[in-house]
This record gives sequence, structure tokens and C-alpha cells, in this order.
Amino acid sequence: MEPLRYFLVSLVALLCDIATFSLCIRVFSHSMNAAVVTSFLVGVLVAYFLSVLWVFPTRVLRRSPMLEFLIFMALGVCGACVARGMLYLGTELWSLNPELVKLAAAVVSFILNFLLRKYVLFGGREALATQDGVLHVK
Repeated sequence: MEPLRYFLVSLVALLCDIATFSLCIRVFSHSMNAAVVTSFLVGVLVAYFLSVLWVFPTRVLRRSPMLEFLIFMALGVCGACVARGMLYLGTELWSLNPELVKLAAAVVSFILNFLLRKYVLFGGREALATQDGVLHVK
């Protein structure tokens, strides 16, 4: 059930990201770079809050929500970097169709983000445990 919920949360976060991006460039006349950063942050915040409320019942860092959010965001950046690397390899080095490479990169990034967040941050398969808010590896 978690993968489906995470997928739905990711869609909502993506819609918020795109809406914020559009608002920034069309209504507030922000630069493209400012719009990308702002919309990314909004998307990550939406994904984080919906993930902890609806997707992942176990929270290893429940007592440290700021650290939990920062790790959540950093893992998302890792997924984005993998996707960007795939785009570079697929389009620049191998001359593949950009849309197909982007689709494959989105799938890989989604799976990577889900697995990293579940197993690194949200204690999947009881890999991690906390005692009084302190992280311990089992």
C-alpha cells in the first residue's frame, strides 16, 4: 500500500511544484532559477508532510522533524541528480529520444526516492530504530 500512496503523494507534490513554478514566472515575474528553486521547495514540503501523515507510519526521527525534513529533501536531490545523469547519458552520449529518456529517468528517480526514503529515513523493514529520539542501527 505504501508504494501506491507514495505515488499519489508524488503526483500531488508534482502538481504543487508545477503550479508554484507557473505562478512564480507568470504572476510574480521571478527569474527561471528563482522559480525552479521556489517550486522545488514547495513540492518537497508537500511531499514531506503528506508522506509523514499518510504514507510512512514509522518515523525514525519523529522527535527531530527538521532533521527528518532535511534528510527527506537531500534524498530527493539525490534522486534528481540520478535523473539528470540519466538524461545526460541518454541524450548527450547515446543520442536517444529525450522524451523516452526523461520518462525512464522519472521512473528510476521515483523508485529510488521511495526506496531511499523508506529504508533510510522511515525505518523500512526495521533497519533502523530509535530509543528516546536517538538513532540506532540494529
